[in-house]
Amino acid sequence: MGSFASQSEVELQWDTAELRRALHDGVAQHEGGLVHVTPLATQTRGGARYVRFAVLPNQPTGGVKAWLQAARAISLTATAAPAAVVWALGKWAGLPTFGAHALAALVGAVCLQVAVNLLNDVEDHERLIDLPGTMGGAGVIQQGRLSAGAVQRGGYVMVALGVVLGLPAVTATPGPLLGVGVAGVVGALGYSGWPFSFKYRALGDVAVALLCGPVLTVGFALAAFRSVPAFAYWVGAAFGALAVGILHVNNTADVENDGARGSRTLPMLLGDRGSRALLFVLYPAAFVAWGGAVHALALPLWVGFAPILSAPLALRVLRPALMARGLEQPREAGLRFTAAQAHLAFGVMALIATGAALALR
Repeated sequence: MGSFASQSEVELQWDTAELRRALHDGVAQHEGGLVHVTPLATQTRGGARYVRFAVLPNQPTGGVKAWLQAARAISLTATAAPAAVVWALGKWAGLPTFGAHALAALVGAVCLQVAVNLLNDVEDHERLIDLPGTMGGAGVIQQGRLSAGAVQRGGYVMVALGVVLGLPAVTATPGPLLGVGVAGVVGALGYSGWPFSFKYRALGDVAVALLCGPVLTVGFALAAFRSVPAFAYWVGAAFGALAVGILHVNNTADVENDGARGSRTLPMLLGDRGSRALLFVLYPAAFVAWGGAVHALALPLWVGFAPILSAPLALRVLRPALMARGLEQPREAGLRFTAAQAHLAFGVMALIATGAALALR
């Protein structure tokens, strides 16, 4: 994140309307006028809490690059990869496919993931969890490129687009797919936002396991095939476990910062030893679940072993846990990116192997 040390500063008292406006709209009164600001740090003085803001030289510029950064475009394979694998497996199974509905539902699911990314950044910013020098968030709010209010509005637009794009498939399969769609919308709005705030109540891992796992793969199967084959649950379990791995490593690295802001995450409940142990459950579970999908479809045995090619990335995540170095160590902060790469590599290997099996059949 950018450095604002050379800029003038504004100090606002905790829990005031002025502070809330500064955080949400990125503006504050300074020297007789409104200026654009971004938070720097919190401090306590004389028993009262304050937040220091840097005065920005220019107003937020926005632009396509800023919105792509805010959406974390590189992370959207977390939705696309499981859906692509389910589609390929459906082709192997010879299921009737409904391509237009499947594509619309997939883009709708991606919109909901973008909404989660945007709204989560707003909540973390306004709770002062993401500040300059921390690893969390996309950084566009802290850098002054977009205001929290603008990012929040973008998140709501993405939720609306996700709903609209999912309507054709819901109309065709109104019963179960409607329930999946409601779960997706509730998850997008409630992961970090009111009234559920799953993330801050140590329920973020459960939400991610479901939304990035079975809810996603079952919903896509209903849109693509108008049925839910058994392999959709297996694929959902595999990718749900890998997605939780990303979140868990991220939350473990941020445990001190999250705790200082009143957020509760699973690593706080499990402790260092429990957090390390959980990783040794998640990654093997993903490979076992993929084996279940391969067995359910009687795919060639080598297809089941293909994702093992992504194992070196998983082992890089597990290595510090195995050595009991403590995942919260600063030198392990980059593990969140390795965990994301492991998720993507697993999906790519599974998709390539399934595609090869289809071509060779």
